[in-house]
Amino acid sequence: IFDYERVCQNYQSSTLGEKQNLINSCPLLKSTSPSVLSKLAEAIKWETLAGGTTVLKEGQTIDRVGFIQQGKCLAYAKVPNVPKSVQVCIGEVGPGCCVGELFLRGQETQPFSAVAASRVRVGWVSGTVVRVSEVEKHILSDKPLAITVLTQEEIRQKYANKLKDRHWSKIKHDIMEEVMTERGITPGLSKWKHAQSSDANSQSG
Repeated sequence: IFDYERVCQNYQSSTLGEKQNLINSCPLLKSTSPSVLSKLAEAIKWETLAGGTTVLKEGQTIDRVGFIQQGKCLAYAKVPNVPKSVQVCIGEVGPGCCVGELFLRGQETQPFSAVAASRVRVGWVSGTVVRVSEVEKHILSDKPLAITVLTQEEIRQKYANKLKDRHWSKIKHDIMEEVMTERGITPGLSKWKHAQSSDANSQSG
């Protein structure tokens, strides 16, 4: 029984240490007191999410904060005033950052969607624990957010730039195909093989 209890204590100690390391790695919490950090660490609930999973949805009420231990999340914002629902990527967060970080600053509505770009392991802390711990008072007000919240005009401009880049890429692709066709170059065929083929054709003629 003694050995079992010791194993349990060692396991609890190691998992708590893992949680504390995660909380301590968050830049927004650098000025937070050790007692508050400990409360947050003790409250962490682990969750592993597959790539493509929507972690937080734009417009939803934020009721918890997720600290990313492994993997990466992409942030998407809806483009206003377009015929269909279109989103544009506005940034990404990885280990040491968190999803729902605006909740730490008192905001309760998620301004953009967060989607797992790969397998992600997140340590969640409930909104209740965040409020009771009064984390907002300890946040550095001049510390920039991991993802800047854009205005609707900035989102529209970002989307317009994306369309321009896509259009230019298509033009370059079409020009390249036209040039290759004129020169008789087949994609995937090396210049050496192309030259050999040309020599063989000239000899047979």
